[in-house]
Amino acid sequence: MNKNVILFLTCIGLGTFTYYYQELGDREQKREREREEEILNFKALGEVKSFELPHVSIQYADGHYELKETQETVDSQRVDKFLGQLSYIKVKRVLSDKEREERSQYIPNDDLKMTFHFENGKASFVLGEKLSFSRDFYLEITKEINGQQEKQLVIAFNSEVVDEVYAKEIAHKSDHLYRRFKSLYYLSEDFFRDHRVFGPWMDSKWSLQRIYIDNNRNKGHSLLLDKKQTNPEIPSFINLNETAVREYEKELAYLSAKRVISFHNPKILNNEKRLAMVIVSSTKGSTRFNLYKDLNQEFKGYFLAFPDRSYLYELTQEQAELFLGSVQRFWSLKLWQGKRPDGLKLNMNFPDGKYQVNLPPVTEQVFKVSSDRGRAIHLEFQKLINFLSGPADYWVAGEGIAENYLKQFSLDWGEGEFFLMIRSGEVLLYHRESMQGLIFKIQGRMPFGVVEGDYFI
Repeated sequence: MNKNVILFLTCIGLGTFTYYYQELGDREQKREREREEEILNFKALGEVKSFELPHVSIQYADGHYELKETQETVDSQRVDKFLGQLSYIKVKRVLSDKEREERSQYIPNDDLKMTFHFENGKASFVLGEKLSFSRDFYLEITKEINGQQEKQLVIAFNSEVVDEVYAKEIAHKSDHLYRRFKSLYYLSEDFFRDHRVFGPWMDSKWSLQRIYIDNNRNKGHSLLLDKKQTNPEIPSFINLNETAVREYEKELAYLSAKRVISFHNPKILNNEKRLAMVIVSSTKGSTRFNLYKDLNQEFKGYFLAFPDRSYLYELTQEQAELFLGSVQRFWSLKLWQGKRPDGLKLNMNFPDGKYQVNLPPVTEQVFKVSSDRGRAIHLEFQKLINFLSGPADYWVAGEGIAENYLKQFSLDWGEGEFFLMIRSGEVLLYHRESMQGLIFKIQGRMPFGVVEGDYFI
């Protein structure tokens, strides 16, 4: 027995020794080889201080990246994304001195060049031609580390894994990954600009407080996040839709344009093209911007313009809808928030009779209605209550709204009298006191009874 225990412990010890000193060692050697194959070894070069592409120069200063020429802050996440793409470029083979004599065959010109300045030196990469028989390409690498310069002409490859379908006979020589790397050389200032609409507020913790929207589709409105209220005020018979408010707040706070475009022609920003004006208040202060559509033949689509920024933010139609909806998007268009209150007392007024009805609590398994007069038809009441418990399609207001509908009966459950009115394809529940109502769209037959005889025997 003791021998077995000793042998077992010995095996565990040997296994642990092998794992730590061989397998983990092999993994570290593999990682080190991969680092050596990368064209940018940040471990040796240190942090990036600046870099230049054919169409843009960016430097790191005062804790952020900025355009060298204008000192305009750029999006650090986009810089990181760009640098991350370079980590996929690996060296397959270094060409010999004799092969380098034929440089012009591999690298026709120096137009596609990027240069990086690091803590410990600098590096530049000149992109050459792609090999015709593989996915590999030529790259001239010049590095200077601690005063020592080294220049190499190499065959490199893009190790990025992308979802791309190739014909079997050309898969081994597709130029897709080469073109992806080549596209980095053509990046412009617009790519690196902060695409987040509230990017200047993103450097530290902040929160939205109030949003004022004035658009051409609907009456101007406000969302008062600090008070959990809207303007116009929420109708007394419904509540704020807190889930919708949270979703809207998140979408707005993280709004990021599909494109940022340098812009120096304020003359075309006229009121005819403007769809909405938005003022946003937050713990960082307040800002104002305008939403436009189809400014001219060059700028087709939706664009945000700030009075103090010399570029446009291009939005998708879905993003533009954040500023084009009405205030009721923030309201819960449900009378009873999806369920009936316990023991609801309902007054019903038909042209020929008034009734007081007691609805059963939601805990009751059987839906039974009692009335002060007449015998109630339980099933018909259940249809009515189920219908009114669902969400309305939209809210309306105005004294003349009811004129276009036929009144069937009225309801009162303690929040004032509501007229239940109908017309083709719609039901209007109209609050007489506030002159506001909820519209329910219907298809086909009316889903509940509309006359006294449907509810009482």
